[in-house]
Amino acid sequence: MSLTHNLQDTIAQVIEGEAILITPQSGVYYSLNGLATWIWEQFTTVSTAEAVGHSLQSYFPQESGIAQDVQSLVQQWQEEKLLVDGESSRPWSAAALPATYAKPEMQTFRDPGDLLALDPPAPGLAEVTWGGG
Repeated sequence: MSLTHNLQDTIAQVIEGEAILITPQSGVYYSLNGLATWIWEQFTTVSTAEAVGHSLQSYFPQESGIAQDVQSLVQQWQEEKLLVDGESSRPWSAAALPATYAKPEMQTFRDPGDLLALDPPAPGLAEVTWGGG
């Protein structure tokens, strides 16, 4: 099955090697680690999880489980409607491939307060509470 980024419902930007994805209608924010960012960017030109997994395996031939890691991440993206059926028409932009393999992961933030929390707090900043409390 060919997949592409859901550009109608998702805003994506790579900042310092990590992809930030936002779905404005739902307010959900996603953060991808370095390898997940590389995989995300592959869907600008490569359209299947199998092709991305095969490509990644060629960079890290000693690693096992790459195909499963890619498939699991792509399944999460499909469930969140970040990837949808179709062919990509977006120009390719290169995310750097990390030098070592680390399982690709996505963090999901469904509460906007999670984005605003300062952890650790800035020195001298009083503790801030969010939402009526």
